[in-house]
Amino acid sequence: MNGNSIEPDNGGHAAVAVAADVPRQGFAARWFGKISDSWRYWIGAAASLGAIAIGAAALHWASSGVPPEEISIAEQWNANIRKLGFEPIYPPVEDIAVGDVLVMVTEDAALRADPREPFARSNLKLLHLDLTSEIEKSYQEMYQFPATSARPAHDSDLWSQQAATGSLFKPPEVRTTLPLVIFPHFTISGSRRAGGGGVFSNLWGAALSGNAASSESLDVRISGTETYGIPAYPAEIRLMMFCDDPSTRTFCSDQAVRKQLSLVLGSHIYEQIVDKKTGKATMRYAVELGLVNRIFLARSIETKFSADSSQEAQVGSKSSPPEPLPAATPTSSSANAASASSSPNPTSSTATTSVPVTTAKPGTPSMSVQQTSGSGVLLPDTVLQRPVVVGFKSVRFQVK
Repeated sequence: MNGNSIEPDNGGHAAVAVAADVPRQGFAARWFGKISDSWRYWIGAAASLGAIAIGAAALHWASSGVPPEEISIAEQWNANIRKLGFEPIYPPVEDIAVGDVLVMVTEDAALRADPREPFARSNLKLLHLDLTSEIEKSYQEMYQFPATSARPAHDSDLWSQQAATGSLFKPPEVRTTLPLVIFPHFTISGSRRAGGGGVFSNLWGAALSGNAASSESLDVRISGTETYGIPAYPAEIRLMMFCDDPSTRTFCSDQAVRKQLSLVLGSHIYEQIVDKKTGKATMRYAVELGLVNRIFLARSIETKFSADSSQEAQVGSKSSPPEPLPAATPTSSSANAASASSSPNPTSSTATTSVPVTTAKPGTPSMSVQQTSGSGVLLPDTVLQRPVVVGFKSVRFQVK
């Protein structure tokens, strides 16, 4: 009837059944094929989204960190000096001495939640105890060796010793120069970098790529350094005498110390935190009373801090992905700092740019965005008229 010759079998029923199954099998194959293609599409889309999320997290990690403009000069200085092993003084001053009685914040119970809490290790000078006799006695028990002779003109020449005028191992009756101390010139730096890209054809048919990087550098040079002080034991005795004296022992209680610190820290000094396990409330800040028993002085200070970050993202068609950008060049913090080297004051600078740049060939849909930022702080090398205190050590106890 339709031009096809089909031989009947058993009344033609088998032939009719076979002819009817042919279109039915084709429809089922197409239906299941569409479902399979759909699942492959959504699986590919999910994989693309996952890759994008992982890539975005990596780029965020590479460019993350404390924004340069949010790091104060005091924090940068303290971070540098603390690595030398004593308590920093910012700004460096001349009028801090052995015998100063301090009230201090020495611990922050919420430090992990807020590592940049500015109140930690804050201190306030209460008064000064005259420890002249203890200092003189301490140095009357120490030898003072002759000054160093001039360096030889050639490395092969002998470096002659300077002879002492009297006994080499007899302490001087009166010391007329400060003991020397040497600090290393050190630099601490770190960097993060991440980059990647790909063609996500299942989702948008687009090529995506990006790069991010950040770096920080701390540099400290302290020259012409000197020190003086007394041993811990006589300092501890004087601190105990201070707390036993009826006229001054009121300063040695937790309430009195917090009252003094409230003059500079306000009501924050009375903050409490609650232990989630026990429900018990305790003071957030631990406070101590201390007596300075050693100070460190410098006649020349040079310190630098720089922080740079760069980010770029590129989008183009999969048929012609955008040409890669050159590596983002962070702003030169050292150049910013160098421009201030003629000034004796700490200097900071910050720069941020966000510039759209088209990098693909004409007629190709493409876009690229690049951002860089940087900050630098410089305290230039300056010879001071007299030494200033850069840090101290103390004997102390936690008040109750």
